[in-house]
Amino acid sequence: MKTPYVVLLTLFLLNLYPHHLSAQRQQHTINGRILSNTDQEALAGASITVPGTSIHTAAGADGSFQLNLPADSAQLQISYIGFKTLKITVHVNTSS
Repeated sequence: MKTPYVVLLTLFLLNLYPHHLSAQRQQHTINGRILSNTDQEALAGASITVPGTSIHTAAGADGSFQLNLPADSAQLQISYIGFKTLKITVHVNTSS
């Protein structure tokens, strides 16, 4: 098993913007890319989930993903075969 962690290379560049589902509930969409931290290769098919929810997606062929979050912050779990699972917390900044 490889020991490098899966990284979100573009985490600091995530395109975060709010989507209003209703006046009472707000949802945020995040975009990112999953890459290997050893060779910067895209990890196509990497799994991105919000633990404890049914929210999940898989990275595309270029490692990119889009995920809708129901709150201003959430923990993401990123996993890929042969790599250690990574858990990160994402905070959505809605101020301009």
